[in-house]
Amino acid sequence: LLYHLVSLDGDTQLQGDLRSSPRGWSEVIYRIVTSTKVANSDREGMLNGEAALLLHKELIEDHGRYLSILYQHGCTPDNALDRILSSSTSSAAGVSHSRSVSIHLTKDQAKQYFPVSGGSETFYKLTLASNDSRTEEPITIRAIGGLHASKKLLIYEMDGSELTDIVQDVWKGFWGGSDFVTLAEKIAKRVDGRCNRSSSLGGNYQKVLMLCGLTPALDTIARKPGYRVETRTVVDMVLSNLMIRRNMAVVQALRKNAEDRVKLVQQLALACLHHGLLIERSTA
Repeated sequence: LLYHLVSLDGDTQLQGDLRSSPRGWSEVIYRIVTSTKVANSDREGMLNGEAALLLHKELIEDHGRYLSILYQHGCTPDNALDRILSSSTSSAAGVSHSRSVSIHLTKDQAKQYFPVSGGSETFYKLTLASNDSRTEEPITIRAIGGLHASKKLLIYEMDGSELTDIVQDVWKGFWGGSDFVTLAEKIAKRVDGRCNRSSSLGGNYQKVLMLCGLTPALDTIARKPGYRVETRTVVDMVLSNLMIRRNMAVVQALRKNAEDRVKLVQQLALACLHHGLLIERSTA
């Protein structure tokens, strides 16, 4: 994915880092993005938000506030940095708004993941879906700050046993022999389709597949007659396809129990509060 950028750059150090380790890959990406500032200093203000954030990633704690200021005021990256640093040392700066998290979910999901006792204050605001008959409705989470909001996180729940059932079902009708890449593509398409059916996709969003108890599910089918030794490899390829080809992040609750699921969803909501990038106008 980075080869064309590395070859155009002509930096042999970049090529060496790219072959070294994940840390090396990170350094390659960082240098490619930040080199735009050096090569085109007169166009610094034209950097997109993510590239501008990389320039000052060591100095900023609240990435969402930085991007909000960058987009709101049309600043250069350096001016946005000055604003956020001055606002953090002066309470009268008035640049940022208090942040909260908006969560859209069904009534049953609200009871399971965000039970609220009377009178308690929370960092999130719940909106219940109008139709609870759709049991596969995704949990939608986004950060809100003043007039701006982050893109939506659409969280889809799937048991590990459901994924292994899909894998086995697609595999039965697959005639491609050992072409596991094509097989994984077909399985990933089925999984993605299952998620898309349960929601109305619109606007700026990130799909998140929450897999629950995948390892126990794989262990279970491994003890059954007719088990294929390539199954675990195919499952890994399916998850890779979902992440790389279908804009779907994959997170796992290792055990198939309510406690792990609740903890995972609440952690995603908290991460959205602290790190959600406020990149669009809020419609809430």
